[in-house]
Amino acid sequence: ITNESITFDLLITDVQMPEMDGLKLVNQLKKTNSFTSIIVSGYDDFSYLQTAMREGAVNYLLKPVDKKLFIEQMEEVKNKIYQKWADEHKWTEVQEKASQLTNAKQIQLLSEVTWNDELDLSLLDWTQQFPKGTYKLVYISVDQLTISAKELDASENWDREIEAIFRQHVENECGDSDIMYWWWRSGKLHYWLLLFNKESYDPTFDKKTIQFIYDCKDLIQRSTPYTVSISLGDIFKDLTLLTSIKDQLLSLKQYRIIHGGNKVFRIDLLKNLTDQQSKNVTSSIYKHVQQII
Repeated sequence: ITNESITFDLLITDVQMPEMDGLKLVNQLKKTNSFTSIIVSGYDDFSYLQTAMREGAVNYLLKPVDKKLFIEQMEEVKNKIYQKWADEHKWTEVQEKASQLTNAKQIQLLSEVTWNDELDLSLLDWTQQFPKGTYKLVYISVDQLTISAKELDASENWDREIEAIFRQHVENECGDSDIMYWWWRSGKLHYWLLLFNKESYDPTFDKKTIQFIYDCKDLIQRSTPYTVSISLGDIFKDLTLLTSIKDQLLSLKQYRIIHGGNKVFRIDLLKNLTDQQSKNVTSSIYKHVQQII
């Protein structure tokens, strides 16, 4: 049962068996499984009955077992198992609804934090609504549109398509790991993505996120009328830093004025981009560009 990960609802066992008696079998399996048990014994011993009841046995049957009585007891057990299934299903539904409400509240908080430059006093403890671990913030902005007015009218569909591309990639890359995400909009065709890993140190987290961000950018170019510029922040643990990282990413996005769209701008590449600017343009042009930025 343990090696094969067998799940079951009812265990009927004799007491006297070689290697392990039925009471010990029930005791061991209760550590890893949830089930109902019926103990069968040829010994009319009250101590066995007490032990069986402590181990959660529904019934204690003496040999020879009366078939009619056994059928009646099995019907009772069946009804209890059906009720257990119904209770578990209801509990799962309750948990799913609670999770949805929690997620909606978290997205609302993130939206307010990234929308307002000054936090409302009521939001000062907003980080308490989120788990502890490591985070990574991403800003996605559609580049200057080069599509017709007719296509622009249908942009709501493409808006959902862009979101679906990111969601699908996150779930494909991170679905089997401890990575969660929150997705919210910052106006039309502008988005925020917050990634979370419950591990305090996971070297693959950064690598995974960078790779699928580049994959999403390329897929959007191929499958929609748009290209996007993406600002990608560093990993951080203190969620109160989110507002300052948000400002960094918004500033980082401005580099597409110089380098063009359809690119991923990373905080760790900021210095390299700055060095390239000073080398590739004259000082007067560089000065004016910096003023514009």
